[in-house]
Amino acid sequence: MSMEDPTEFETRPGYRRMGIYLPALVVGGLAMLALVYLLAMRTLGWPVPDRLDTALPPFVQSEGSRDVVLFVSPTTQRYFTGVGGNYEVLLSPWRKHLSAQRWRVTEASTPEALSKGDGRILIVPSAVALSPQERSAIEAFKADGGSVLLTWASGTRDDANQWTGWEWLERMGQARVNGEVAKAEDAPGFLVLDGESPVNRQQAAGMRIWLGANHEPLLRLMPINDAQLAGRFMDWARTPAPADLANGAIVLSEDERGVRSVVLGFSESTWEYQPHRIGPVIEDALAFLGRRPEAMLANWPEGHRAAQIVEMDTEDQFSNALHLASLMDNIGYRGTFYVLTSMGMQFPDVVKTLARSHEVAFHGEVHTSFKDLPEATQRQRLETMQAQLATALPSDQTTMGFRAPTEGYDGTTERLLAEKGFTHHLADPHRSDARLPLFAAEEGVGKQLVVLPRTQRDDINLLSEGTTDAVVLAQRLGDELALAESQGALGILSVHTQNFAPGSPLASAVSIYLHQLASRRETVWLASAGEVAEWWRDRDRVRVVSRDLGLRAEFDLSVTSGEPVDGVSVVVMLPRKNVLPTVRGAKTGMPPVEVTPIDPYRASVRFGELPAGNYHYQITF
Repeated sequence: MSMEDPTEFETRPGYRRMGIYLPALVVGGLAMLALVYLLAMRTLGWPVPDRLDTALPPFVQSEGSRDVVLFVSPTTQRYFTGVGGNYEVLLSPWRKHLSAQRWRVTEASTPEALSKGDGRILIVPSAVALSPQERSAIEAFKADGGSVLLTWASGTRDDANQWTGWEWLERMGQARVNGEVAKAEDAPGFLVLDGESPVNRQQAAGMRIWLGANHEPLLRLMPINDAQLAGRFMDWARTPAPADLANGAIVLSEDERGVRSVVLGFSESTWEYQPHRIGPVIEDALAFLGRRPEAMLANWPEGHRAAQIVEMDTEDQFSNALHLASLMDNIGYRGTFYVLTSMGMQFPDVVKTLARSHEVAFHGEVHTSFKDLPEATQRQRLETMQAQLATALPSDQTTMGFRAPTEGYDGTTERLLAEKGFTHHLADPHRSDARLPLFAAEEGVGKQLVVLPRTQRDDINLLSEGTTDAVVLAQRLGDELALAESQGALGILSVHTQNFAPGSPLASAVSIYLHQLASRRETVWLASAGEVAEWWRDRDRVRVVSRDLGLRAEFDLSVTSGEPVDGVSVVVMLPRKNVLPTVRGAKTGMPPVEVTPIDPYRASVRFGELPAGNYHYQITF
């Protein structure tokens, strides 16, 4: 046997010394370079195709992954079978939604199949009964960094079908259960959403969603620690419940490790009644759990969270309007007075006094409904109404508002209002399922006429409850304000002159309420009806398009032709709690912005006056 000469090896070229390892080293080196490059690009925010994204190590993957795990509990299946139910009825809506929205779904039916969280999303759909092993696996998934969505009474029974209480659900979702919402004819059967919420990015503030009557009981939820409420169970009128009986429906949270959870206090059997509205709620909840950042055009100017109008239907005891005007003057607020013009003709000096500091609008010539009257009759009434008040109103008044007597109007009324140059119509509570302004939809009206739906109880509602104590009335008005602010809604308080004598309970309560409003001016925009309508038309000329690019986001903002828009702001959903983003122009010459927190999960990006044009910004976290 001959031995190889050592000098021969030393004189070989480098590639021959590596022998059979050369291809592996080349492939490995290229793969490492590709991984480093991809990681660098991901850090800079470059998007990666879904298939490639999921094949990468978790630390490189996008936070907006489309992977979810649907836990199908055998213990819960046995429980429902034993009580004559069918668990598939609750699982089917999830399968249908996730398929339609193109989520990549892994169904896990054993504790072992849950494996690690690794930033994934776990859905636990109404898993009423759970074995100790199933509970431990779900807890381990969350402990390993996985986000969890739990619905209804998950984990309230054991594998022997014995009641174990709410403790596990509360611990997993940071949501205390304060019992069930009673089933009754007047019970809160609607889910009402907060607007611009981490789990409501698509639907309007205060959107009302019917949950049906024949379903599992709704659960009252209250946030624990710094968890956040995002929706409530309410009646059709959205009557605020006392604080100790708040009917919370959706709770979201992020713990100290950055792990997120969402708890829904309603079961999947409620989805069938208005699926077109429940679907976006589910999708937005998954976006929150997936830490998907998003920039969206704010509803209100200058970063305000909500808006409030205080208006008076100026009818009998006409001069009482001066008392409300004085209370408004005390806080520097320009309110709105809808004048019944046949009464206004009798008090021209009062009308002129009101018009010096406040908006004077129209309430018809007599106090009878316009609804279903012939077009010619309605046209004549509007012309009479305008003529009766012509000499008392300023000649330079740029806005014209209308509020139908008895809130009685129809499509013909709105079309005629637009034809005659009216800018807004303050309408009844039935006009919208949400709590934001809208544009009249009648043919020929276009976006000339802004409709302001009154979704807050008026003085007639409040006084009909039998309360004449000013402090109690003020508290109820304060509850309305707190609800509107939480929902990001337009609140409209409507009062009547005949109930507003100086020293009356209502006048005293409104005085307290106005001071509450004044103290909330940083977050609640206190405006006249005309100002809100003008803003809504300006806002309609602004568009925001957001793009999630992994560790950063971008948004394009455009203002269409016309006058500059002042007060534009954008709401940004944060992928990390309490971590404010940095927002910079993506191109040179972009106007500077101010970034302020709204709450731990959202930030406000405020602009100054924006002329018509296109603007591009980058958000880094």
